[in-house]
Formats: sequence, C-alpha cells, structure tokens
Amino acid sequence: MDDRRVNLTRFPRRSTRLAGEADRHTAGFDLAFNTSRFRGGQNLDASAFYLWTSNPLDTDDTSGFGAALRYPNEPWAAGISAVELQPGYDPALGFVERRGIRRYQPELEWTPRPDNHPWIRGVDIGVEGDIQTDMQNRLLTRELEVTVLQVNTHDGGRYQFRLIPQYERLDEDFEISDGVVLPTGEAYRFTRYQLEAQTPEHRMFSVAPEVTWGRFFSGRRREVAVRLDVRPRRGLSFSAETERNFLDLAEGSFTADVYRVDASTQFSPWVSVANRLQYDTVSGTLGWQLRFRWIQRPGNDVYFVYTHNWNEILDVGERRLATMDNRLATKLLYTLRF
Repeated sequence: MDDRRVNLTRFPRRSTRLAGEADRHTAGFDLAFNTSRFRGGQNLDASAFYLWTSNPLDTDDTSGFGAALRYPNEPWAAGISAVELQPGYDPALGFVERRGIRRYQPELEWTPRPDNHPWIRGVDIGVEGDIQTDMQNRLLTRELEVTVLQVNTHDGGRYQFRLIPQYERLDEDFEISDGVVLPTGEAYRFTRYQLEAQTPEHRMFSVAPEVTWGRFFSGRRREVAVRLDVRPRRGLSFSAETERNFLDLAEGSFTADVYRVDASTQFSPWVSVANRLQYDTVSGTLGWQLRFRWIQRPGNDVYFVYTHNWNEILDVGERRLATMDNRLATKLLYTLRF
C-alpha cells in the first residue's frame, strides 16, 4: 500500500509588544511518500520539507529545508536525513539552537528476535550519527550514539549500554557556565558511556534511571538522571524528571541541575493538551509550554502553543521570578493526498 501526501503549513504572524521590533512570519510545506511494497513487501519512507521565515533585517538566506529516506524494517533498519538551516532562518514558532549549518543524520540498526526466550523479546544493536558543518562544509560537530546492546523484555522493559564518541569544533566562544568559557577555534575529541533502563511503560508507575560518564571537552562530566511516569487512567499522564551534571573542566568546575515536569491529557482521539515546566540552575530560567492539538481529520491538524519564560532574580534578601517573554502561536496543518 502506498501513501502520498502534501502538508501545507502556515504559521500566522507572531506580534511583538516591544517597540522597534517587527512582527515575524513563518510558512512552508512538506511532502511524504510511504510504501509497504518495496522489494516485494518491505517498508520505505521518503519525505522533504521547506520553511520560509521573515527577517526584520531584510536579509537573504532565511530558509530551512531538508529531505529524509528511511528503511524501517526488521531485522535491519536504516535511514539518512539532510537539513540546511540558513544564517537568517528565524522561525516565529519554536527555538533554534544553531543557524547557518548543514546537518546529516545517518542511522543503522539490527534488531534480531530470539525464538522462544522466556523473558527477552528482542535485542537492538546500532549506530546513529549527527554530523554538522558550517555553510562552507567545515566540520563543526560529529556525534555517534553506538548502541552496543539494548535488551527488550516481554513485559515492556528496556535496558541498554551505549558508547558516544564525539568531535566538537567551536566557531565562537562558548560560556558553558558563569565564568567558564571554552575558547573559539578549539577542537575537542572525547567519548562518553551511558547505562539506561526503563521499566514497563504500560503500568501505572514506571521509572527510567540513566547514568552517563566520561570525558567532556577539556575535562570530565558525570550525569545522573531519573524520570518517574504516572498514568492514573487512560488518556492522562504525568512525569517528573531530575538531572544532575558534575563537570570538571580545565577552565573550571561546576554542577548543573535540570528539573522537568510534564502533564498531558487526551479528551478524545482528536483533542489533546500537553504541558511542560522546566527549570535549570545554570541559566536560572523557568519555562512553561502549553500545547493544544485538534485533529479535524487525519492529516489536518490545528495547534495552539503558548510559552512563558521567567528568569530567576537574586537580590539582597530576595529571590523571585521575573517574566522574560511570553507568546502565543498557531500552526495549521493541511494534507493533500493523491
């Protein structure tokens, strides 16, 4: 069976209340093709997208575009995607970590399933890559997530060990924490190791602990995280996650904590609301996002997204939160099938 579709996406303007700042706009489309008849009965997916954004400075190179090809089958799965975010790309909705880059993400996975094993449902072994270059194709980032072994149990549990070799070349000074600056032009190669577990998610309570350690830029980093998921009834879920990072670099040592709470509910198969609160001790920023999704029919969606960010203010004898920004944006998704 083949499925071909075109999604037309339009983000209405995001108005600003700040004097002298122009409103921002985003528009775009994406294409998708899916078939289950590749090579006589296997799956093959292809997709592409294009987004245009307005630019208050009225400069060129304000687009983002990309394509992906995936072969999602068992026991072998593979894929490759390529994306370009131009230097002036500045969407009215969402957050962009890096602009002026080209990004390539290959992946390869082997998922054998042992016959009649009493508790192992399957095993995953694979590698995922994240390669980023600047607009002159000079390497900035290369990260490989090598899943040495992931064991999936019949009851839905997951236990895995990963190696994460990484290369980073800084194209500008990187202040990783107050007073701790990694200098521009430096290139770093390091490897980290990760152990992760996930108890069965179909239960009312599930836990996902994770430990990561190894070298990191000019020193070492150790990360400990744990997430608790609660599902009191169908369509309602909560999760709380805490993460602590211990960093010991040549430029300085510090700890960084991240706290995250999610709450979501599904009123029907067509209407859902998701909330996320997140706070980190490095930036002292608390962020809240509320996302409402209405599926008019499969492929035709309406989103309303509200975000609000506060910054922690530490005065003499006082500790308070002050609003940094808040915004409301909409996303309309319309699918043409042929």
